[in-house]
Amino acid sequence: MDVGEWIHENIKKQRMKLNCHLTTSLIGMYSKCGNLEKALDVFHSVERRDVFVWSSMIAGLAMHGRGRAAIDLFYRMHEAKVKPNAVTFTNVLCACSHPGLVEEGRMFFNQMEPVYGVVPGVKHYACMVDILGCAGLLEEAVEFIEKMLLTPSASVWGALLGACKIHENVELGEQFCSQLLELEPENVGALVLLSNIYAKTGKWVNVSELRKHMRVFGLQKERGWSSMEVNGTLHKFLAADNSHPLS
Repeated sequence: MDVGEWIHENIKKQRMKLNCHLTTSLIGMYSKCGNLEKALDVFHSVERRDVFVWSSMIAGLAMHGRGRAAIDLFYRMHEAKVKPNAVTFTNVLCACSHPGLVEEGRMFFNQMEPVYGVVPGVKHYACMVDILGCAGLLEEAVEFIEKMLLTPSASVWGALLGACKIHENVELGEQFCSQLLELEPENVGALVLLSNIYAKTGKWVNVSELRKHMRVFGLQKERGWSSMEVNGTLHKFLAADNSHPLS
């Protein structure tokens, strides 16, 4: 974010007027770097806002778990007579997922084509499946997939598999993992998720067999890492990582 702020300061020093491209980029940068307040400051500082500016700010609120605020902003966008596009709906559906706003998610999805003329794509279906899955409505999510006008993508099955871990549903977890591996045979993350479902439900024999299978075939998930920026330097940390000088 230090570099992004430096660029922003240079824009100000040169008295450069923020057009929609710059505004969208700055909002995205601040949101992704974790400074939602600065993203909002940029949004409120400009008078002209196109669909990309509005969509970027809705995405920022969504990624910070501010679902209600993102929905309110969508309605303000509507009042400003700016027509939402496919990206806007992906962002607003994501905003409904984390706080469990199921009814709102259903409403937005059902309004896409008849009200706004935006045909739902695979990402929108994946978001809707995620909303239903996170709320524990797994059976409804399966029915929703069966009625899809598109072929379910890996992201759709992945969303359901993640929901099975949250709600400890082994039977459906196995089914969704199988569907996901048909599309992406090298998806090690799917096997790790299934292993976690087994572990959460106390099925240790299944955990052992699955991990043995992964060892035999040399399957290993890339370890996740976190990062922290201090004085312009990015520090990365793995889980249980003691290699950093200041660990």
